[in-house]
Amino acid sequence: MNFFVNRAIDCGIENYLLKKNNEKYDKSHIFEVLVIEMLIHIYGEINIINPYKLKDSKSFIKNLQLYGLSSKSVYQFINLMDEYYRWLSSSNKKNDNVIERIKFILLQMVLNKVSEKNLSSVEVTYYVRFFENKIIGLSETCQLMGDNNVNFYRMWKLKKGFIDSESINFTYDLLLPDFFDEKKYKEFGISLNDMSKLSNETVEKINNKIVVEDADTERKKNRFVIPLRLAISSGNGFVDTLVLLSVMATEIMIGIIIAVSVMKG
Repeated sequence: MNFFVNRAIDCGIENYLLKKNNEKYDKSHIFEVLVIEMLIHIYGEINIINPYKLKDSKSFIKNLQLYGLSSKSVYQFINLMDEYYRWLSSSNKKNDNVIERIKFILLQMVLNKVSEKNLSSVEVTYYVRFFENKIIGLSETCQLMGDNNVNFYRMWKLKKGFIDSESINFTYDLLLPDFFDEKKYKEFGISLNDMSKLSNETVEKINNKIVVEDADTERKKNRFVIPLRLAISSGNGFVDTLVLLSVMATEIMIGIIIAVSVMKG
């Protein structure tokens, strides 16, 4: 079966449209519906629903970058939504804080929008209710998943003022730290929970240190690997000239032989 983007996004839009038309929809997919509503508040319905109707996934992905969200974050968001759908469709209780990680990216989407335009009161109200789990179905889903959103709430307290305010000025602090995957931090004895408590500057320094350490480890692995090199020069200009002329002569002879063969045929 072909999907517009993936099962979660498709399911969210399908049920959103049913809900919008006051038709019966599958409430077990309430989280996907709420995420689609969130995207519509951020980017506008035309940029979310039209690509779906046209089955134009590229436009959908491009539209999620309207306010500067990185391509990396867009695909992380899409993959996390699919991860949520797989969790919902299985008996596996492990969730890896999927909802919380989705919220982090949604928050960055909103903060990016704030940097470019003023938010309406309707938008602000929805964002606050969503991020604080005050929308019916959201809190219940988090509880069912065992996702307490602790790290997100800590970040939300720091960023809420940029959204829930009449006058918002864009500063560097609007940008969320670009966290690595939790497994990467564990390799260095750090938890994602600890990282979320740090300033953007400190997170960046630690990330840079990890990148350097990874690169150093990779160099050590490859230091005994000697790459093959193709010798393209003998070191003697005269000899090189003879070799070049020899190659050219050979190519000419091959050309003549082929031409003669064709004429005979």
